[in-house]
Amino acid sequence: MIDRKLLERLFQTGGAEDFRQLVQKELAEHKILYQVDERQNIFSLVYPDRPILCAHMDTVQTEQDRANASTIQVTHKAVEGLSVLGADDKCGVYIILHLLQQGKKFNFIFTASEEIRFQDSITQFLEENDIRKFPFALVLDSPYNRDIQCSCRNFGSKEFENDIFRIGKDLGFHPLLEREDEANTASDADMIQKYINCANISVGYYYYHKAKEYALLADIQRSEQFVERILYQTSRISRKRPGKKISEVCFDDGTSASIFEE
Repeated sequence: MIDRKLLERLFQTGGAEDFRQLVQKELAEHKILYQVDERQNIFSLVYPDRPILCAHMDTVQTEQDRANASTIQVTHKAVEGLSVLGADDKCGVYIILHLLQQGKKFNFIFTASEEIRFQDSITQFLEENDIRKFPFALVLDSPYNRDIQCSCRNFGSKEFENDIFRIGKDLGFHPLLEREDEANTASDADMIQKYINCANISVGYYYYHKAKEYALLADIQRSEQFVERILYQTSRISRKRPGKKISEVCFDDGTSASIFEE
């Protein structure tokens, strides 16, 4: 079941500092232990046999967008408003918090600055925290309701991607096959994939960074169900990494991807 009250609290909180404080409050109220680093990333990496879930707390919103946050409505079907909602990536933050509040056990990272200077924030975090002991990571930061960004961005091996797909195909999820989709933009997955298998999963928002942005509750719930299944089947998911790196390709959006041998 969707926790509409939690969604309202997240979406109706506008400022970056206020939002980070809200995330910490939600964790503390449910007695979920966490740390905060000097770049304001909020994280917990305490279960070596469990995956990492990652979402970012910053949004692409103007001061007026943030001022309008209190007018955002969570209806029975959607999250709607009059300006940019920040659904990228409040939908991902919601899913992680909701799973944690239900007692699910996993590692998590809420990054503080993915939208601007994301490489500095996540790169330094990964240099200070060795994540290679964890089985894999899921970044909950892709738009729409069906996409698994993985091998198309060299985030993980085909074996890993196929295992994820097997778990989510009856929910309508499928791997993106190439980089033709506008969902293929930079994310924390670009950095995490250098260490462990990773996939970026759709979390139910549309028209991101635009005034007509919205999120569908049914899609958010389906994404959460997909992630919960993956958590349950962690031991059945391949940890095989892509083969030896043979080249690096740069793309028009400023990101790059490593090409590996099969």
